Amino acid sequence: TFLRKGIAQKTGFVTHSGGLVGWGRHIVGIDVSSGFRHVIAGEFYSLGIKEDGSIVGWGDNFAGRLDTPEPNRDFTAVAAGFNHCVALKQDGSIVQWGEREGTPPARNGFIKVSTSYSVSMALHEDGSIAVWGADSNGQLDIPAPNRDFIDIVAGGSYCLGLKKDGQVIAWGDRSREPGLLPASNHDFVAIARYDGEYSSYSAGLRKDGTAVVWNASDYEDEGAGLLPRPNEKLVAIAAGNSGVLGLRADGSIAAAGARGKDLLYSLRLNTGFKAIAAGANQYLMLREDGSVDSWEEIASRPCAQPKPNRGFVKIAAAGEESTP
Repeated sequence: TFLRKGIAQKTGFVTHSGGLVGWGRHIVGIDVSSGFRHVIAGEFYSLGIKEDGSIVGWGDNFAGRLDTPEPNRDFTAVAAGFNHCVALKQDGSIVQWGEREGTPPARNGFIKVSTSYSVSMALHEDGSIAVWGADSNGQLDIPAPNRDFIDIVAGGSYCLGLKKDGQVIAWGDRSREPGLLPASNHDFVAIARYDGEYSSYSAGLRKDGTAVVWNASDYEDEGAGLLPRPNEKLVAIAAGNSGVLGLRADGSIAAAGARGKDLLYSLRLNTGFKAIAAGANQYLMLREDGSVDSWEEIASRPCAQPKPNRGFVKIAAAGEESTP
């Protein structure tokens, strides 16, 4: 069942008109028919930023995750954690609510936030990063010098940062510290991470258009089967349970393994894509015409899609998001 008033727990899209379409389980009866410019899916809850800069939440309000603090205005970005939320205001200040772990820095100028189960990160416009929350594995010990970062990813037990020189920096999870970094650590332009209940890995996109996977000890062959095929001419990556999904420069999709072949077979036409996203159990692919293809990896079949399937400008999946 597809609705324009009400939203599913796991997946949502914004249309050109600002209307929000959701599907899945646990529909909540609030008016989400217009006025949204950004949505993100959390763990059994969702958040949306409206055109006036306010945040609306729906789904499971465990730990007060839906209780956006006042004044509820001037928000530009939001990240959904397991028990808490982190958002940015227009001035680059950070607001946090829910079952909070730690206190965010009280200064302006931040441009990106990332959060996981109990650790949150923020990237400042000056290239430095801030981390707060649980320090059970040394996640708060940012390596010096804390500068020249261009991307961040908060993991469950360790954190990743990407420097402007293309080098990945990792810290936390001291028991496996040697494996936190790729063997050949250079020329990266983007990073991603999959944190599942029983497995996890990190991935990076190189300047030459190839993807790399590391710290995949829970997978066979150290994660070699997680790489998309063909592993070339990639411009974006998304990390999911079955492997890395890649977007190629020509607008086609590259996927990993046997389930990746099933995914590609399900596409009505493997061309014309402009953005990708991955969640715990699904992959999402946004076309240039604003329509969406989706894949449920556990059942190895296409997901149900909203109708009318057109006019979308941004996609989000639980765990990771891609912005066209």
